[in-house]
Amino acid sequence: MADPKLRIVYIEDNKRDLEAYAGYLESAAEIVVERREPPERLKALGEIMQHRPDLVLVDIRLEGAATYGGSSLASAIRARYPDYPVVFLTNFKRRFTRRQEFAWDLVAPALDATIDKGDLAEDPGVEAQRLVSLALGYRVLRSKTRRDLRTLLAAMRAKDDERRWLTEAGPPVGHVGSEGAPATHRRHSETGKWRVVDAARWIRNVILRYPGILYDAVHSATLLGITTQSFQRQEVQKLLGKARYEGVFAPQEGRWWRNRMQEIATRVMQGQEIAKPILHGFREAFGRQSAVKLEPSVCNSCDKTPADTVCSVLHEPVMTQCSLAYNPDGRPVVMDEARVSFKAVRESNDFRPELLSPEGREIAEAVMSAS
Repeated sequence: MADPKLRIVYIEDNKRDLEAYAGYLESAAEIVVERREPPERLKALGEIMQHRPDLVLVDIRLEGAATYGGSSLASAIRARYPDYPVVFLTNFKRRFTRRQEFAWDLVAPALDATIDKGDLAEDPGVEAQRLVSLALGYRVLRSKTRRDLRTLLAAMRAKDDERRWLTEAGPPVGHVGSEGAPATHRRHSETGKWRVVDAARWIRNVILRYPGILYDAVHSATLLGITTQSFQRQEVQKLLGKARYEGVFAPQEGRWWRNRMQEIATRVMQGQEIAKPILHGFREAFGRQSAVKLEPSVCNSCDKTPADTVCSVLHEPVMTQCSLAYNPDGRPVVMDEARVSFKAVRESNDFRPELLSPEGREIAEAVMSAS
């Protein structure tokens, strides 16, 4: 934990909740929580931010505030102090009024995170660590006196080849070239400046979210042709220690550099004289080297092994031939293509056929008809 302790301002009109949830956070991590009732006027933000807390936590309802709600307060803090993270605390079990729902839809995407009070009470350690990672990340970015692309990528601890891929993922540092030209025809400026809030959003909502440059545990395991359980074994994690992402906003559950895992896996296979693709050879090579048996990744739609991609709807391994290209988001082209498994097509209520190509919709209809 960084020194001094992280300072959080928690704004809540319910005094019982204010004390209870502040207590959960302080008991779970090295955090000092400043408890505050909402100011009488939105213009009094200076009172809240006078000591520059590491993070501001706002109850979305603030039903006791006479002239504004939590969404208005959070928006005002974000607009005036964009270099500091702002997080909603709410209770999803309570119904929102129509006005609150509208405010939520309008404001929430511009903020950094939302934490449910029930989740915080049930597992304060997990939620506190989310806030710690967020606050420390912002603190690191605020500390940078030079805010060019090179400094941003250094904060992510990226190597040269990784920097090239990150540069293709749309870092928020401006472009060189015609203003009206498509993004693929422009190049990022080495001297462009980034704002803390934009850099934080790009790292957290693009680089850590979409697989391609960094992988979560499921994608990492599938890259190596093994199950997530095998990937999480101590022996495997020790081998891949240098591939783990340790840069700004590193999540507690982990991310791993794809290219570093490939390099490590290749060395293991070369050491065992196995000339196969990583998907088919790493498990065998690791077993010979360490006498540890790893289980192969299993396709969620046909049960064959090893699965070679991940269903973006169910977040489960699947074979490419048992899945379809899917377009659920605007991820940069440098990231992995999203795919949806036949299992999700048949069973998941989250599957949306309109996100398939016309050819894909025809195949999906055939898959559903056959089930």
